[in-house]
Parts: sequence; C-alpha cells; structure tokens
Amino acid sequence: MIRIGFILFFAIALFGDFIANEKPLYCKIQGKVQFPAFRQKAVDWHLAQADSSISARNWLTVNTYESVIKAPIPFSAGTLDKNNANLKAPFKTQHWLGTDMLGRDLLAGLIHGCGIAFWIGIGATLLATILGIFFGGLAGFLGGYWDVIILKIIEIKRTIPALFWILTLCAVLDRCTVLHIVLIIGGLSWTTIALLMRSALQKTKTEDYITAAKTLGLTQRQIFFGHALSNSLTPIYVAASFLVANAISMEASLSFLGIGLPVEEVTWGSIIRQGQSDMTAWWLLFFPGLCIFLVVALANSFGEKLRTSSRKV
Repeated sequence: MIRIGFILFFAIALFGDFIANEKPLYCKIQGKVQFPAFRQKAVDWHLAQADSSISARNWLTVNTYESVIKAPIPFSAGTLDKNNANLKAPFKTQHWLGTDMLGRDLLAGLIHGCGIAFWIGIGATLLATILGIFFGGLAGFLGGYWDVIILKIIEIKRTIPALFWILTLCAVLDRCTVLHIVLIIGGLSWTTIALLMRSALQKTKTEDYITAAKTLGLTQRQIFFGHALSNSLTPIYVAASFLVANAISMEASLSFLGIGLPVEEVTWGSIIRQGQSDMTAWWLLFFPGLCIFLVVALANSFGEKLRTSSRKV
C-alpha cells in the first residue's frame, strides 16, 4: 500500500502538467500538427523558444480542431474560467471538485500543489541530509574542537524559533521561489540529522573493524568513506523520511500564512487560506487538507516501516 501511494504521488508530481492542462497534448489545426502542452513545457525549461501561437491563445475557446487529444483535466492551476468563478461547488459543473473565487479549477490546483510539495519535500530533505551528514560527520568522527563548535552551532540554532528564521529569511528575499523555500526549510532542518549522525559515528568508530583499518594504515578519509559512513546511515534513512513529511507540512503552513511562495502560486496551503476566508466553500478546506494528511501519513508510515526494519536488524 505504501509503495502504491509513493508511485501515485511521484507520478502526479512529475507528470502533473500533462494531467491538468488547458493546452492539448496533441492537436491538428488547419492541417498543422501541434503538441502545445509539451511545447510549453519545453519553453518553461528553456529548451525551446516561446511560441505566441501557443502561449497567447485561449485554448478553452478553440473549437476548430481537426483532431485533438486533451489532458484528462482540461484546466491548468492558473486557468481562469470566468463562467464558473465565485466559488462553484464540486460535481455541479465541468470542474469536478469545484472552483475558487477566481474560477480556477480546484483539482488542477491540487495536482499543481502536489508537484510543489514533491519538489520541496524531496529537495529540502536532500539538503538537510547532506548538511547533517557533513556536520554530524565532522563532530562524531573527528571529535575534539569540531565537536564543540558544531554542537554550539546546533544549540544556537535551536534556541531561536524556526518561525523567526523563516520570517527573517523571507523578509530579505523580494520574491520567494521553490528553490528559496527548499533552501530555507532544508537549512533549518539539518540539525536533527547531524545529531543522529554524530551519535552513530561515535559508536561506529569504536568498532573492531575501524581499529583494524587504522592498524592497516588507512587514512581518516578512507576509513570514514569506506567503512564508518556506510555503517552509520541506517538512522539517517529513518529520520530523512520523517523530514519529507515535515518539509511538506512546513511549506503548507507558510503558504497558508502568506509568507512563503508568491500569492498567485497555487499550493495546498494557499488553497486552504482561500477557504478560510469563506467557510461555506468547504471544498477549498477539505480536499487540500486531505492531500496534506495523506502525503504526510504516507511519509510517516514509510519512516515507521524503516524504523521497525532497522530494529529487527
């Protein structure tokens, strides 16, 4: 069940722009074959030049197709459907899960938000893990003044609330992007990994095989990367899985408070913020809240499974 959940999460996150898009996946107009959704993605990735016939056209009103294959959900997260604005309820229009005040499709917004949650969750966790292994490795394996300095840094960081760091960093930035949020969350989350790494290495470096490696004349670098590191990573895997859930929850909280990504960026947290302003629009609260709950529960379940497996070993 966990595996199926992860596959579904990854698939929606990676291919969301082709699942929900007002631009057709394929179309033929006046004898010309086009792939508008794929072309626009190439432009976004700077792999192709912008084409005004694709980007400027209102694809919702095009009815001159000779043949067409549309996305399963024919709306993007930012598509404004003025005919269905002002909070249309689910299952009453062509928007299956309803719309927000601006007429944006909720299901398309949830899919777009899934992609943002994926990249922030994975990106922030990777950054925190790399930083944690590096600083925890210095403190736990080398010890001495490295241990004292790094523990002091961790102590200072933990004495200041995370929200203060976030508000300060976001205030410095004129406009936050996904990369900025990844750097902020990852840069605030590495201390737990570092402490786990330090503890695991302090235990590992007393093992007989480490002593034998030193006797054979191996350098500290060879011992660390060849023996100590690989045998100290089990608790890191467990902690990293929980960090994914924490990063996703933190991003949703920032978007809800309006201090994360730009206001026009559709995320799970920003959708909930809209619903909070009008409690009658229950679908803007329930569906994104359900998405956050399911993804966080999935990551936590995976972490618990890893923890149980490591205990058995």
